Amino acid sequence: SLKPSKVTKSQLVPCTICAIPVPHAMRYKQLACTCSECKKVAPYTTCPWLGKVLICQVARIAAVSEADKHITVATASRKMKLTEPQKEFAREMAKHGMKPAHVRNAMRSKFRLDDDDLPTLRQVQNFVNHFSKSKLGANDRCIEINTEIRSMAYCGTEADAQSFSFAWEEDADGHPLMGNGSDDRPFLVGLTTKRLLRRMDRDPSTFVFHMDATFKLNQVGYPVFVCGISDKTRSFHLVAIFVTSQRQVSEYEAALAALRRVYTRVTSKQLALKYVMGDADDAQYNGFQSVFAMDCNLTYMMCFYHVMAKVIERTRGLQASQAAVVTRDIYDLHFSRSDEAYEDRKEDILSNWGVCDELLEFSAYFKKQWLVGKFRLWQCYQSPSGHATTNNPVEQFNRLLKRDYTQRRQLKMGMLIKQLAACCTDQSMSTRPFQLVTEASSTLNNRVKEFRRQGLLTEFNPRRGTLEYLLHDAQPNIAHIRSEGVQRVYVPSRNRTQEVIAISAGMGVQYARMERQGQPPTGWEVDVRCGVCPCNYFFKFGSCIHLSFALQVRNVIDSDGNARLVYRGVNKRKRGQDSVMRGALVGRPPNNGHALDIQ
Repeated sequence: SLKPSKVTKSQLVPCTICAIPVPHAMRYKQLACTCSECKKVAPYTTCPWLGKVLICQVARIAAVSEADKHITVATASRKMKLTEPQKEFAREMAKHGMKPAHVRNAMRSKFRLDDDDLPTLRQVQNFVNHFSKSKLGANDRCIEINTEIRSMAYCGTEADAQSFSFAWEEDADGHPLMGNGSDDRPFLVGLTTKRLLRRMDRDPSTFVFHMDATFKLNQVGYPVFVCGISDKTRSFHLVAIFVTSQRQVSEYEAALAALRRVYTRVTSKQLALKYVMGDADDAQYNGFQSVFAMDCNLTYMMCFYHVMAKVIERTRGLQASQAAVVTRDIYDLHFSRSDEAYEDRKEDILSNWGVCDELLEFSAYFKKQWLVGKFRLWQCYQSPSGHATTNNPVEQFNRLLKRDYTQRRQLKMGMLIKQLAACCTDQSMSTRPFQLVTEASSTLNNRVKEFRRQGLLTEFNPRRGTLEYLLHDAQPNIAHIRSEGVQRVYVPSRNRTQEVIAISAGMGVQYARMERQGQPPTGWEVDVRCGVCPCNYFFKFGSCIHLSFALQVRNVIDSDGNARLVYRGVNKRKRGQDSVMRGALVGRPPNNGHALDIQ
């Protein structure tokens, strides 16, 4: 057998090695030695061996000849091949999305191989990549992708947690029609399950619909639309995922229309939306107006984080004091409680900005972009208290999608479709309930603990014999809670101030300001029975430190926010007040005794 060699010359010439009378060509190849053993013996000399291969293009016969001899007759040892157990292990790792380098490292530990017996990285790469392309769909071939999508098409007999594909354009059999991603034939496919769709089978005023585009998930640069709803605790619940080639109005219309049609097929009801959260995307806005505005009382709300991100970009050229004033005024607008309060506050802010020459340009931009037009609805009162006012719920889900399913890699389209289908199935099995009542977050509970430890939360108790004492005693369900501000220090590494409390209980300067803005001298009048606080923070989030502290003082919840059993024992200090609150006498019943004693 020939030693390792490479082709240095290849061309077609008239055939001279067969007896076919018709003129035809043969392939002429010239070979040169690449043997590593020859290189070891004479590292600075070229091996004189030359080889010649003649291949007839018609008869498919070959003739091999060689000239001169090799420097040495020794041959290099053959590379170790992957054994069958190693191949099976590599297949399993590839199915879980492991990279070839990680597979090779795991193979060393699994089979306890030393450096001589361990396959090379190129061998593992070749095997894993070939297996992924041929068996796992790691390719961008239109035929294989269409076959995979058609095999997952909705037929009505799927299980509740089984993922299926759908699209707006369908063939005669109801299978989705896929394009190649061009302008004439755009690519669009949706993935969901029956259980995910039934999450929207509720009152449309109880949730906010989110639709956000995420990128860098595939190697052809297609965006992915993530659709879902958020509840009273601002938790995200996935509904459907779309993969599309463009972000035009036609793609948004097709995606939303397909979602509405498949929802009707599954639930036999019409999909109705009331609150929609999105970015400043004209195509997305027009898509929602075209599909839902005809028969739904739709409110397209603007993500407040997107507003503030653009504001920060525009105020970088201003002085720090001017930028702080602008941020403070915009947060005051955001926490407006009604149209009348918003209009009055807007006029005052614009007039104050107009006095400063440095803010004239920014004032004109902000008024044109965020105070008039289609993206002006970013205030708290546009949606019920406790609901999300940003796209942060869906952004957090996009983070989970990239971390757990794509592993922060750009996948081939065939493999991405399978990963997104697996994501829909996994989310369908989630046992997290849809919350219709606002609950205090862990950050808020930690904040109450820190405030109580530092004595920054107190209950106002008037002195006995005063008018305030009589009024306070007549309202046993009202607790007057007063909060004090936390000292803030400047952190140079973050270029911002930070509260001097635990990181898990910290809060931004604007949200911390809303806890105390307009606070009466006697504190906020917190209704313990109804669970309502008049502070601005509660108006937006539906929970606050004042309400949590009041419930803890009245022994309704513990320090972690968990409900406690109602206390039925004697409280000597507040015997009368507790009796009025519970509507019953406390302690041992007065008529409790032996039957003969009562008779």
